[in-house]
Amino acid sequence: MNEIIEEGLAATRYTLQAYAASWLALSQIADEIQEVGHYVPMRLPPPEQTVLLIVLRDANAMTAKSLHSNPPEMMIALAQHTGQSIRDEAEGYYADYWRTSPGAIHLIDCAKEAVYWLPLPTLWQPTKYVGWGTPLNGVTTNKPVFKHLCIHTQRPELTPELADPIYLKTHHQWTTEEAPLCPLSHPRNSPSQAPRQKPSHQPPPQP
Repeated sequence: MNEIIEEGLAATRYTLQAYAASWLALSQIADEIQEVGHYVPMRLPPPEQTVLLIVLRDANAMTAKSLHSNPPEMMIALAQHTGQSIRDEAEGYYADYWRTSPGAIHLIDCAKEAVYWLPLPTLWQPTKYVGWGTPLNGVTTNKPVFKHLCIHTQRPELTPELADPIYLKTHHQWTTEEAPLCPLSHPRNSPSQAPRQKPSHQPPPQP
């Protein structure tokens, strides 16, 4: 086996290990969120409170056997409920407006998607990405769901806020620093900004 092939084999193995670890993290998140998460529309967070929002797009048990060819998107983001909801029981339409950044509001159909949310922990632990690519720092915690995630923040107080990127945390690519857990200060609420497009049958929320 020549040197080029050996390098290709090593890179392929590393990539497959990373994929396997990431798929496992997603599977564990999907399992744990059922136990510790709040199901929408059954329960909503207070308006403007920053939470962890998890949305499994087009959740349908009939497609589970074809995940290898058509994997669903799992949206994981810090978000705030705007206080605006649509509840049309006659049409079976349930949807909510969620803010994911100061300038982005999403209308999420919780009858079509699987939607859960979790309050943010009060304590965070620094973590660092040590895999291939650009190094980055962030915070994590050992609580269910959150222990599979790293929230990338560059603020010295290590307080996650809207629009902070979230990454899957795999053991062979991340290290958790041996440092005291950092208390979470109250994230700053972002000003409301209405989305540009709204369903025709429902007036847009007021900013």
